[in-house]
Amino acid sequence: MAEIQDKFKEIVSNIEEKITNKEELDFIKEQISKISTLFLDEIDKIIDMNTSRMDDIVINQKILSDKIEHIQETVNHIEKDIYMDEECDFEIVCPYCNNEFVEDFTNEIKNEVECPECHNIIELDWNHDEHCEGNCECCDDEHCNHEEDDDEDM
Repeated sequence: MAEIQDKFKEIVSNIEEKITNKEELDFIKEQISKISTLFLDEIDKIIDMNTSRMDDIVINQKILSDKIEHIQETVNHIEKDIYMDEECDFEIVCPYCNNEFVEDFTNEIKNEVECPECHNIIELDWNHDEHCEGNCECCDDEHCNHEEDDDEDM
């Protein structure tokens, strides 16, 4: 800003050297002052407008940040639901005492579990070896070739 003031003083000084008539000099100084004021007013308007725009940008940035945070939380929940590696619980009914309990298979899949009520060992059948094609009680498919236990006993 000091540089502008120095330039302004230099211009006024040059005018004072060239114009000797006091009345004309005062008139020119007054007109230069008016022009300077006009420019400064316009600069102030531009600064105010830019300040307002910057304030709007800051507000919109905050709104967008909040939306992104909300979306990230939603994605995290969806990701947790999709990748259930963290929790893998199964509800089991003990065939010996009918106790219902939940067993966690997060770390490993077990072939046997102990009932927490009667402490009997329950064998779990994951149907890895059986290839039922339907039409039995286990799958209710009319095209099943799986033999039912009742048919084997006959």
